[in-house]
Amino acid sequence: DALVAALDQLKALEETVEREGNLVTLAGMCAEKVRPAMGEAREIVDQLEDLVGSAHWPLPRYDDLLFLR
Repeated sequence: DALVAALDQLKALEETVEREGNLVTLAGMCAEKVRPAMGEAREIVDQLEDLVGSAHWPLPRYDDLLFLR
C-alpha cells in the first residue's frame, strides 16, 4: 500500500512537471518535490527487496550490482 501511494504521488508530480513550460521552475520543482518523492519510493522498495525472495524479484538486487557473480 505504501509503495502504491508513493507511486501515485510520483505520477501526480509527473503530470505537473509535464505541464510546466519554464525550465527554471521545472528544475526547482524537480529538486524540491520530485527528488524527495523518488527517495521515499526507493526506501519502500529497499524494504520490499529484503522481504521478497530472489525467485520473485525480477530486478537486479544491490548485491547483484555491487558484486558481480
